Amino acid sequence: MSCSRGSPLATATATILEHLARVFQNMCFTEDLPPVQWSALRFLARAESAARSVSGISAYSGVSHSSASRTVSALHGKGLIEVHVCDEDGRRKRIDLTPKGWGLLGSDPLNHLIDSVGDLAPADLITLRRVAEELVSRLSAVPQPALSPVLPGGGGGDWGPDGLAGCGKPHP
Repeated sequence: MSCSRGSPLATATATILEHLARVFQNMCFTEDLPPVQWSALRFLARAESAARSVSGISAYSGVSHSSASRTVSALHGKGLIEVHVCDEDGRRKRIDLTPKGWGLLGSDPLNHLIDSVGDLAPADLITLRRVAEELVSRLSAVPQPALSPVLPGGGGGDWGPDGLAGCGKPHP
């Protein structure tokens, strides 16, 4: 059985999901990092060596290459990452977390969400994951507006979602 758009149950559920996303997003403005920088740190902690690049962060986070590049510059300036030119191809750069970056992940706001969902009954957790994956898949299929270099009101910047999911095993 499905609920039509605008049904009270669908509306209430979507509203609470939006609130959950906003609460978590607000939690991620901590340790002098905005949410997109936390997302990049998480990605770098889990991604394989070849994927740890500006392009990898861009693809994972759903932001433009220039936005991902600014994120890398900010993280580098904070001493959280190192950028290495690849020996095989001098045009490619690999990004690694520094010990300071690894240490900061210990206070990652995502840990609060992990603890909260971890307290759910296993059957509820399995259902929540299945439903969340389905919602991500459906929302990812919705056409997105083109990125605009100028936001309404004259502000600049890139629009894009912040990833929350992991992308593999942590690297050493």
